[in-house]
Parts: sequence; structure tokens; C-alpha cells
Amino acid sequence: MGFSQAQHDAATNKVKSGIQQIAVKNQLVMPAASKATSHWYLPDGVKKAIMWAAKKLTEISEWTMKKLGELLEGMAAPGLFYRVGWDWENVKGKASGIQGSVNPDALKSSRWEGMAKDDYLKAIKLQAPAAGRIKDIANSTANSLFLCATAGMMFYASLAFIAFKSIGVLEIATVALLSGVFSWAGLLAALSDAGVNAGLIWGAVTLLTACLLAQTHQMGALHGETVDNTTFPQGHWPKATA
Repeated sequence: MGFSQAQHDAATNKVKSGIQQIAVKNQLVMPAASKATSHWYLPDGVKKAIMWAAKKLTEISEWTMKKLGELLEGMAAPGLFYRVGWDWENVKGKASGIQGSVNPDALKSSRWEGMAKDDYLKAIKLQAPAAGRIKDIANSTANSLFLCATAGMMFYASLAFIAFKSIGVLEIATVALLSGVFSWAGLLAALSDAGVNAGLIWGAVTLLTACLLAQTHQMGALHGETVDNTTFPQGHWPKATA
């Protein structure tokens, strides 16, 4: 699955919308809990337990909203990775063209003979390998950036799913509190699911971080390629002189 700006934008918009809906539904939980505990026949211990569970649910939901909002601050990164990767693809194409142009085997003229031809072939001997190395570096860099872009898009898609689940949790809790026959099972299940959703956020962050660290390591290896004295003497493009 490759990066799609449209899909990425759709995912981030769902996260934004999800945060707003979580905020609205979260405000309904405590009033619903107060109504559920207003019955005279409920023991005080039960009332306290209901209010505790409802308060804990709202706290988890508030934390979820906060973290989703913080993670949205980086939503432009995947698109930037993709655009820069595309620029490196252009570098790859140009380097490939240069590699082909200065390849000694590409000299097809049978009428050009003598010292001039020999000097030319000697001068460009290192040019094709250098252009080929640039092509390889550009290709690896582009692939790393494309992978980061795709990972970022999938990360925000997972956040959109978590936001959707969080909305459902709050709806279940509110229904459980407002039902004619109070449902402990419904409230506890909602509280449990809210905790799971919070954990899913950390899980998504961990997976994205692991992917980006791997690509950072790859970028470090590419830096080593650029300073390879075999292809780039003393870190410079080989001189085209006989």
C-alpha cells in the first residue's frame, strides 16, 4: 500500500472530527451518572462506585482527546516525506541519464580514433560510477521517504479508528447509565474499552517510532555512501581531466 494524500487527509479529518465528538459525548457521562445514582433504592456504596467509574471514564477520554490533538500536530509530515521523496526520484532519473551519457561503452563513433579519444575515455572513467552511486543513493533515499510517508498515513488511519472506538465507548457508557435498569456490565465494559483505546494510541506511536528509527539508520548508511573515497575521492566528484 503506497501513500495517498487524499487518504491521508481523510484520516486526519476523521481524527479532528473524532476529537470534537468525543468532547461532546464526554460531557454527557457525568450528568448521566448523576441521574443513575438519583434512585433512592441504590446503596451509597453503589452510588459512589458508579460515580467513580463515570469520572474515571471521562478522565481517560480527556486524555485520549489530548493525545490525539498532540499527535495531529505532525499530520503534515507524511505529505512532506512523499514530496521530498518524489524530488529524489527526479534526482535518480537525472543521475541515471548522466551515467548512461558518460559510460565509455556508450561511445559508438567508429570514426573517432587517436589520442583525443583515448584521453576522453581516461577522463570519464570515474564519471559513470559516480553518477551510478548518486542514482543508487537517490533511489534508496526516495524509498525510505516513501516508506515513512506510508507509515505516517497508516498511523493517522489507526488514530482515526481509535477515535471512532472512543466515541462508541462513550455512547455505550451513557446508554448503560441512562437505561431503566442500570447495567453494571455495560459501564464496566465501556471503562475497560476506554483503557484499551488509550493503550492502542501508545501502541501506534511505538510502531511508528520503530519504523522511523529504522529509516533513520538507513539514512545514516546512505551518508556513508556519499563520503566513500572509492567513488568520490576526498568527498568530491571525480575530476574529469586526462
